[in-house]
Amino acid sequence: MELHKAHKKPLEGSTPSAQGYDIVESLVLQEDFTGTTLDRPTIAQLVSAAEAGHFDVLIPYTVDRMFRPKEAGDEWMLQQFAAQLRGLGVTIEYAGGSIPESGDSAAIMGFIKTMEAGSDRRKILERTSRGKVH
Repeated sequence: MELHKAHKKPLEGSTPSAQGYDIVESLVLQEDFTGTTLDRPTIAQLVSAAEAGHFDVLIPYTVDRMFRPKEAGDEWMLQQFAAQLRGLGVTIEYAGGSIPESGDSAAIMGFIKTMEAGSDRRKILERTSRGKVH
């Protein structure tokens, strides 16, 4: 997962830097940990930095870099996490603007994208298990 934590400076463009964000390299997080849970070291680090006020915008590359629900029905967990961040004064703005920043449409699109990410994960697991020799 690659997450950019930034301070907002509004401009237009396609990359976080081009969009006017001050990217603090020490706050760019990358991990090699399963996205099937939000209980992971990088997420804990992210929450700690948010609590300390080190950033006010989180820019995930895509929803599936944040969370791929293991089970259908777990999609709400990302919405709960997003609400936690909003409570800490952090907005989430997905790279490329794939999900609106706020409002009902943001919640709906976020839920749908999380559902797709989980479904893709489960399909990949099912396909690879079919190809295994037992």
